[in-house]
Parts: sequence; C-alpha cells; structure tokens
Amino acid sequence: MVGLAAASTAIGTSADAAMNQAVNIPAGGLTSPATNGAVNWDIDGNGSNDFALYAFGASVLLTNRDAQVAVNNSFDILKLSAGQQVGTTGDGLRFGSAGNFFTVIRANTLIGAGMDAADWSVGDTGYIGFRFDISGATHYGWASITLSSTAAQFTINDAWYEDVAGQAVTVGSTVPEPAHIALGLGALTLGAAGLRRMRQAA
Repeated sequence: MVGLAAASTAIGTSADAAMNQAVNIPAGGLTSPATNGAVNWDIDGNGSNDFALYAFGASVLLTNRDAQVAVNNSFDILKLSAGQQVGTTGDGLRFGSAGNFFTVIRANTLIGAGMDAADWSVGDTGYIGFRFDISGATHYGWASITLSSTAAQFTINDAWYEDVAGQAVTVGSTVPEPAHIALGLGALTLGAAGLRRMRQAA
C-alpha cells in the first residue's frame, strides 16, 4: 500500500495511494456453496453481513440483507459495463429490495428470475452494482463476478465501494471519483476519499 506521501508527490502515478484495502474477499475469490448453505459477505468488515451467496437446492442465490443489488425492470440482476456509473441521479439503475433473493444460476441454465439471459451466459465474467448502508448512510459499489461453466455456482472475484456516503462509483475503476481528487496540496486528502478494495491484503 503506497502512503499519502507518495500520493502527494506522484499524483496519478499510484492509484493505490488512494485506496483503503480490506480482506473480505479471499485470494481466489468468494465462491457460492455447491450444496445447501450460505457464504456470507460482510462488505465493509463491520461484523454485519450485507449479502450472502446462497445455495438452495439446484439454485444459487444472491441474498440481499441490509444491501441491494442493481436489477432491471424484470428484477434480473444487471450485467453492467466497465465505465458505467452507479450512484448518480442519471444512472438509470434500480435496486432490488433489501431482504430479497435474486437467482444467479440454476443447473448451468440462466432463468428468468435471475440474471438477464440476454446479457449473461454460463461461464461469463462481468460486473454487478450494489449499494449498502454504513451507519444509516448509503454507499455505492461494484463487483466482478464469474458464473461457473461446470456447476451452479458463481464467484465474486473482487469488489470496491466508495467510502464517502452518497458518492457515485465508476464500474471497473479503482480510483476515486474526480470530485474527490483535489489539486496541488489538496491531494493529501485522497486517502480520506478513496475506494475500499475488498480482497485479501498482500
């Protein structure tokens, strides 16, 4: 992890200087169970599970607890594109209600109640968007996931969220939004406005 001193002298050359790293996704990713059960996902490491990767019979479900995932009008989990915004007033996204289940994959065949079959296929890797609360304030994030090509499972490869409440994120980006990048000496504040990376610390 590059410190703030390096960030202040080499702006734009070390994106990691603005990151806060967490350990909520192990090396190799966080994979849903193969049989009945759940793998919990505590996004911000506060001891409260935000999502669960859940297996129920042949189905693997993403469970919203105190968090929500971006869905389309049919409540299929959206496959987002790199560069897409999550958390802006014009992003056009809607979020499935907290506490609900959203099917990801069943017996290697995507179904209508899960991810949009027009955008996703078995073995795909793509992005999803989510939001969750920290102390009652909404934070936005994105995750890269891969659907298994051999089993009814999926893996969260890595995920990021903005640690400033209400601030949008750019899918696929691991640097702060431009509004948080100050010029000159203001760059010293980058660490307070960074994204939190959720994978095992080096």
